[in-house]
Amino acid sequence: MQSTIVDGRAFIQEVLRPRFHSSSIGSLSRWVASYHDEVLAQINPARSGSYWRRDTAGSPPSGGKTDALIYETNLSTPFHDVTVHATVSSLPLGPGSAVVHTLAIVIPAILLVGAFGLYRLASQQIKLAAAQHNFVSAVSHELKTPLTSIRMYSEMLRAGWVQDDSKRQTYYDFIFFESERLSRLVANVLQLSRLTNNSSPLDLKAFSPATLLDAVQANVQAQVEAAGFTLEVNNRLSTSIQVEVEEDAFTRIMINLVDNALKFSAQADHKIICLNLEMSGHPQPFVIFSVRDYGPGIERQHRKKIFQRFYRAGSELTRATPGTGIGLALVKELANKMHADVDVCNHQPGAEFRVMFRPG
Repeated sequence: MQSTIVDGRAFIQEVLRPRFHSSSIGSLSRWVASYHDEVLAQINPARSGSYWRRDTAGSPPSGGKTDALIYETNLSTPFHDVTVHATVSSLPLGPGSAVVHTLAIVIPAILLVGAFGLYRLASQQIKLAAAQHNFVSAVSHELKTPLTSIRMYSEMLRAGWVQDDSKRQTYYDFIFFESERLSRLVANVLQLSRLTNNSSPLDLKAFSPATLLDAVQANVQAQVEAAGFTLEVNNRLSTSIQVEVEEDAFTRIMINLVDNALKFSAQADHKIICLNLEMSGHPQPFVIFSVRDYGPGIERQHRKKIFQRFYRAGSELTRATPGTGIGLALVKELANKMHADVDVCNHQPGAEFRVMFRPG
């Protein structure tokens, strides 16, 4: 019988260590050689700088933390009683791990953003549908009520039931002003429809601001007086400049602002509508047309929303002020078409709407 005495340190250093470090997992795993459950030697990962450790107790070398076994085998004869196994404390990330981690973050983020976007879109569509429904109801009411009154008074006049001249004149005035109000409503709806379906610019021409102010006064004077208000016109513009506007669109803006002021200041103590023209020089020069009333003003949370289509402040169930929610939206869109800005501010009392043009 022949036998061989092997120096364990030399065997590990010269036979196992080179093969261990040349393997693909040599820099990541820890190899342990054992003989009948007795740990002969341990080869740490190459990056640790330690290749030899005697651990006869067989305790795990990772500070009490058990490593995961990834490979185990027995050596060939005559070393078949020597078992070599490899362990790792944590598996390394693969070459595509960065992509996987990125996708793991990006995909849920996209899903969350998409879900939030769908929720916002659905909410906006629901609000728009409700606003359009309220708009249709308001327009129907705005059309039906004056038409019924006009028909009633016209039938009374036609049948000769009104003998008093003053009453007859009152009925004539009522029919005239209600017809004017219906004409403004229809014109607003048609103008808004044209702006929605046609993105072509307006035909702008140069006008004197004073001339435009006089034209607006002539258009709204009778309307203001018929509502029991006094119209004050103030021209504070001292320079001879011009602004580029489309005359019909500008007139539509000012009529809508005056009509809005009349509606929302109907219960005011001072029944005055101020139509102002002035020049602002800071931070850049503007020609400002403004309409001020002495009503309750506009609450802060509604100031930006009142220029949205179909928006009306308050509840549809308790609102007493007539309207359709398109007048101020039309003002905003027509002003944008003429490269002008629209703003609103509160006074004590009342509110003031300003249309600001850059001088030409």
